[in-house]
Amino acid sequence: MSLSGFYITIGADIVGPVYALTAPVDGDFAWINQEGATITSSNGALFLQGPTAPGTDLRVRKKAAPATPYTITAAFIPSVIGTFTMFAGLCWRQSSDGKLVVFVVQQTGLYNVVKYNSPTAISAGYASAAQGIEGSVSGVVWLRIADDGVNRICSYSRDGANFLPYHTVGRTDFMTADEVGFVVNTEEAYSVGMTLLSWVQA
Repeated sequence: MSLSGFYITIGADIVGPVYALTAPVDGDFAWINQEGATITSSNGALFLQGPTAPGTDLRVRKKAAPATPYTITAAFIPSVIGTFTMFAGLCWRQSSDGKLVVFVVQQTGLYNVVKYNSPTAISAGYASAAQGIEGSVSGVVWLRIADDGVNRICSYSRDGANFLPYHTVGRTDFMTADEVGFVVNTEEAYSVGMTLLSWVQA
């Protein structure tokens, strides 16, 4: 038996796919707007749970961004129900004033890139489009955020190996991010969560 790329081979048979995952390290991240949110480390994954909230209330785990150019690739399982406002995904943050840009998936089957003036104040949307899962999101989600020194780039993948660009904007548009992280938002009468399976910086 051998492990090659994303598949296990047993003789001439291929069993898989098996995703290449890099366990996230909880100690690398710090809270923004924790309030009643929790983080649990188990079996090499991190589970971020956000409590119910009557309005916009991003719960963020963040760290310093690498030097440009960089790419952050993450795999996670979103635990989201409800409507348009519940989501899980990745984010950029500007530490000087707390502005954020999030790249997320929602229960309604949408990818969204959205600007926030703070964890509790939305600014405007950049992009929103259905990801092809009728009315819901399930399974492992792969998202990638990158800063090439000129642009901030959001990309998505369904297999964890081949990424397609989704949204690109100048790296100083709205803010100049010096932090990156992962995020959930409830804005409903239900809790929200995400199981972060893999975090890779390159």
